[in-house]
Amino acid sequence: MDIREYGMFNELEFAKERGIDMGYGIAIVGANGSGKTVLGRYLADLLGYYHMDIEDYSFKDSTIPYSNPRTKEEVHKLLLADIEKQEHFILSAVNCDFGDEINDRYRCVIYIKVPLETRLNRIKQRSLNKYGSRILDGGDMYEQEQNFFKFAASRTMDKTENWLQTLTCPVICIDGTEPVEVNAKKIKESIINLI
Repeated sequence: MDIREYGMFNELEFAKERGIDMGYGIAIVGANGSGKTVLGRYLADLLGYYHMDIEDYSFKDSTIPYSNPRTKEEVHKLLLADIEKQEHFILSAVNCDFGDEINDRYRCVIYIKVPLETRLNRIKQRSLNKYGSRILDGGDMYEQEQNFFKFAASRTMDKTENWLQTLTCPVICIDGTEPVEVNAKKIKESIINLI
């Protein structure tokens, strides 16, 4: 009897029971405003992977977005739970170092680089498009956004770059000023034998 035809087959459970590697993926890292989320979504659609963005896991719902953070442990638990439900995933974050249990599932890491001025312009435009007058002087998110802009302007990628040096999987550096379609095509061609 082929249990697949009766809808009783769960590929992930079947694989886990036999020690087969499932739930692997690609990490996309880069500074705030580098375009990692946009690239992650596009690449996930192109490859048929499940896209996960760290911002969806890092904060609880609140009236003022990004004001109610989860603990590192909560984020790890939520990420791992979703990764284990998927055959393949793409995770986008400034730094995708979430410990060996998650890091060991990366088949490659994409490091997207963009000049600071371009990133800051993207961040400000994204915030304005998303929140409108709430981020302007007098708005309920003004102070929070001003602090974030200052943080993004001064943030370095040292921690991420140090982590990249420890990885055993391939790291692919790309120019985030290129169109997302161009970068996604380059990445797909580069990783075809890795996935």
